[in-house]
Amino acid sequence: MRRRGMAILSLAALAGTLTACGDAEPAVHEDTRSLASAAREAMAEAGTTRLEFTFATGEQAANSGRCLTTVSDSDAGAPVDDPTAAVEHDFDCVFTTQGGETRFIVAGGYLYVEVPQDQQEDGARPWVRTDPYGSDPVAQQLAGLHQQAARSASLADSLPATAEIVSSEPDEVDGVAARRYELGVDVAQAIDAGADESVVAAQEALLSAGVTTIEATVWLDADDLPRRQIVEFDMPEAGVVRTETDFSLWGEAHEVLAPPDHQVAERVPTG
Repeated sequence: MRRRGMAILSLAALAGTLTACGDAEPAVHEDTRSLASAAREAMAEAGTTRLEFTFATGEQAANSGRCLTTVSDSDAGAPVDDPTAAVEHDFDCVFTTQGGETRFIVAGGYLYVEVPQDQQEDGARPWVRTDPYGSDPVAQQLAGLHQQAARSASLADSLPATAEIVSSEPDEVDGVAARRYELGVDVAQAIDAGADESVVAAQEALLSAGVTTIEATVWLDADDLPRRQIVEFDMPEAGVVRTETDFSLWGEAHEVLAPPDHQVAERVPTG
């Protein structure tokens, strides 16, 4: 009888613990540094996630994409001197644009692009490898999609060091309790304070095009993990540019692996 009573008490305690965890409320961060530090530390600890994008400019049809991501080996376990600094990720992505479907992988410092099946030559290897930040035609063609994935995965657009929290409110994303943060970003200030060359280059391009401010919304759950991010800015003569990113599968076991060597072309075609 005593054992049965203890078992019932143990189950009750366990149920109470699970209920308490399920009812956990997201923390409230009062400043950008606290918000960015908590989010990026939680993201680095989780290590893996899935991103799902929609992005559009003005009245154009929306494009979409999805990526599995992992923290790259170069950043895994590294101390973070600046908690607002972006973390490097590896990606396995498929984007659907008006030009069709494109798959690419970023792993081990290389960009691998899958040649569309209708463009593959008999006996040719289906993947090509290049420097993701290089100047060859393949890297240049995919630069926008790769940078979009990289900036979304690291919250670089919404949480530069100079971002300001405009407001925050309790909210939900797909039934998960979250804290919604509305943020404002002065592009010129973000450039002056920026440390990541690729992010600064993207911001400089925006400023040159007449974009002076970025509005962003980020939802963090009780573990300080982002659940959704929306970034908007007004591009003169083009209209509002809007990117929405949903995050899921945090910490679930998946790997981003380069294609096997026998499927990879050693040289990038230039034609």
